[in-house]
Amino acid sequence: MRNHIDRSDHFWRLRVFHRCFEGTVAVDWLCDYLNCDRDEAVHVGQDCQEAKLIHHVLDEQPFADAGYFYRFWQDGKPEKRLLSRLNTPLS
Repeated sequence: MRNHIDRSDHFWRLRVFHRCFEGTVAVDWLCDYLNCDRDEAVHVGQDCQEAKLIHHVLDEQPFADAGYFYRFWQDGKPEKRLLSRLNTPLS
């Protein structure tokens, strides 16, 4: 899956999310690859999320056939964790 879904930088609400893909793109690919319908592809995507293969870029959304951004865990940490580190006061 990771070798077949194109990942790129996406912009949303003045933020950049690096190396990610939209849920609809993953569902399209899963439908073609598994020869299944969109509902089945969403279930496979949710299984991938539960198995910690993919995650929502802010870890806020379950996998869905929607324009939410997801990332493969191998491609980087969620921005939410990075932002919490940046907001930590320096000692």
